[in-house]
Amino acid sequence: MFFVVQIAKAGWWFNCDFIRQISDPGESHSPRVMGTRMNALVVDDDASIRKIVAKLLTKGGFDVVGEAADGAQALEIAARLLPDVITLDDSMPGMSGLAVLPQLRKTLPNAVIVMLSMHMQYEEHARRGGADAYILKICAVDELIPAIRSALAVSACLFPA
Repeated sequence: MFFVVQIAKAGWWFNCDFIRQISDPGESHSPRVMGTRMNALVVDDDASIRKIVAKLLTKGGFDVVGEAADGAQALEIAARLLPDVITLDDSMPGMSGLAVLPQLRKTLPNAVIVMLSMHMQYEEHARRGGADAYILKICAVDELIPAIRSALAVSACLFPA
């Protein structure tokens, strides 16, 4: 069964019937799955956005192992590095995040994929494509790490080790 819960304040949702805050957003501790730090890939055509998102992920305890500036690069890097978490811009020149999302989901079915956007209108498309969360970029500073942790908790509940 598939459920969508909308959090209007932040503009994020998950593929489950509950959302749980894992920790205070201000906490900085390493997310762990089976005792290892989680790796992240940041995908955005804007280098300044990639830098900000990478800093947020690092502060949140993730190891940023790669960055990509477009969809084709994201597919190549993701297949090589096998990240646990991917942040993905929805609108990029060439192959957009929305176009690459189903391919990333197929390649990395257990990765947490968070779509970052400037627009709410792509939310349904991102959900259908396999995103675990959809966050407006204006909310990312406050909501990115809590959204990833919540998606990881949902994944752990639905697919326990």
